[in-house]
Amino acid sequence: MDVHEIAQRVWHDMFSRPDGPLSFRFIMQPTVAALLALRDGVRDGRTAGPAFLVALVTGAKGRRALMRDAMQRIGRLLIVALTLDVIYQSLVFGKVYPGEAVLVAFIFGFLPYAITRGIVARVVKMKLGK
Repeated sequence: MDVHEIAQRVWHDMFSRPDGPLSFRFIMQPTVAALLALRDGVRDGRTAGPAFLVALVTGAKGRRALMRDAMQRIGRLLIVALTLDVIYQSLVFGKVYPGEAVLVAFIFGFLPYAITRGIVARVVKMKLGK
């Protein structure tokens, strides 16, 4: 199978079935990610420090603790997203495509989490005047 055929299969599997069986790929994963991000974003917004990514890149003192925290929070999210997609693929396709599962976990899990966490943190900081 060449790269073009793989890309077509992934595109078809990911986006051509938004109303198909177990369509939680489009609903459940972003919803769970947003709920987790809401909790973490509120916590971030209550702190007086810089945004998470800014602190991670520029703050040498607490970088190790920030990385540990990020790996715990984001790691759990990605494990849940990967597990959901492996179950989905097993039931719908009868086999599992690991690369596709990672891509889906990133697109429907991590991206909504990262975007929502940043927005919530900014809103909380604005409301608290920080």
